[in-house]
Amino acid sequence: MANITILQLPQAVGLTGTEQIEGVQNNTSVRIPLNAIAAQVPGVPGPPGPTGPPGSIGPSGLTIPVGADPTGILDSTVAMQNWANLGVLGQPLFLPPGNYKISSTLSFSGLSLICQGAGSNVSRILQATAGIPGIRLNITGDGVATPCGYFSDIGIIGPAANPTDFQAGILFDACRGFNILRTDVGNFDIGYDFKNNCFNSSLYSPSCHRFNSCNIGIYLRGFDTQFNAGNDISIYDAILSNKLGCVVVGPNSGGYHFFGGQLGTSGLTTNRDDLGAIMLGVTYDTVLQTGVGSLTTGGCTADFSGLSIEGVNRMWFIQSYDEDTCGFYNMGFTPSQTGANAALGILKMQNAKNSQFDFGGCLSIQAGGILQTAIANFAGGGSALCVREGPWQQGSLTVNGSGVSTRVMQSLAQQSNATSIGTGCARRSNLPIQMLGQMWLRGSTSTGGVLQFCTDNTGTTWTAV
Repeated sequence: MANITILQLPQAVGLTGTEQIEGVQNNTSVRIPLNAIAAQVPGVPGPPGPTGPPGSIGPSGLTIPVGADPTGILDSTVAMQNWANLGVLGQPLFLPPGNYKISSTLSFSGLSLICQGAGSNVSRILQATAGIPGIRLNITGDGVATPCGYFSDIGIIGPAANPTDFQAGILFDACRGFNILRTDVGNFDIGYDFKNNCFNSSLYSPSCHRFNSCNIGIYLRGFDTQFNAGNDISIYDAILSNKLGCVVVGPNSGGYHFFGGQLGTSGLTTNRDDLGAIMLGVTYDTVLQTGVGSLTTGGCTADFSGLSIEGVNRMWFIQSYDEDTCGFYNMGFTPSQTGANAALGILKMQNAKNSQFDFGGCLSIQAGGILQTAIANFAGGGSALCVREGPWQQGSLTVNGSGVSTRVMQSLAQQSNATSIGTGCARRSNLPIQMLGQMWLRGSTSTGGVLQFCTDNTGTTWTAV
């Protein structure tokens, strides 16, 4: 049975072992009885056994989709849904390398699921129908978030890049204690969409690696609708490159944690002052897509640690739409792009109120440009607005996209003359700087022990109190 390529698998119902399997051996077409090869070629179905229902047995006893066309030419919707149904009934699933075309949403709904592919670059599900999700995961577990399985190493590809239909490649619907690992999504409006209280669930190494083919990478829905994402959701090592933004956190929501990974945006041909690679406290809707109309906003909480944000073009790195409480730790901010495609700035708050933002151990901008004169904007700040900044490592920054003005990295608030009232603290050139009300203060032995205040709010001119 050496050097045989199997061209088509039989349906795994009512098999007798005498079925003829089409294959290729030494460049010659052959037909071989099923019972002659079922025990020797991984993934080939065998006749029914005494220990369970008829099925297709792949590597390590995992069930593969019998009758599905791995070339992507034939529609495999029925075979793939039958396969998915076996998974939620307790059979571990395996998707062999290949492209499997479907024409409706592939749904996995049950109490538990073990499903894996051979790698998201080789085991791929191709959604041929526009305007619907690629797959829907509704794995509810025992209702109290006891871990109940995983979906891993599979790619989900839509019919065309950048649709505007609010559909996702992977719809995470009311999953509890469920994990997605090493998946990739392309050609959908949203890569990963969380709704209906997916608490204590996680994403590991999610990817939207086809540059700009998804408008939004990860959408964590807020409580502005009944479809809230839930809380205690963690995302690890996300690699996202999207057109309109990488992460959207919905209004009146929280409990989201991001660890490691790389975010970037590209594809815009006009500036979008209302967008950010990370967008906090806003609904992803037609208004956010087009930039026309009134946004739906509300405060949120989230923290980001160890991410690198780079290659952002024609938008802000971080956009906050309401009274948000967020932390950014050990982050890297690198605009990369210059000229007309440069980023607009690091942080913009549209309605800051009494937001609480914390930056700790962040790397300075190393290359590229910023189109705005101010790298931060705190519109609508209240008297309790608080921005805490640890030491920024020194770096250079080109503003206005022209390369004319290069400055040493300062604190966001101080450099930008961004806040008119509130509290803030930062460091520059080994000097602690404190904002008190409407005044920046500093003092150390290097100033002769004299307390100084800044008369221009940009850190240029200091006068003894």
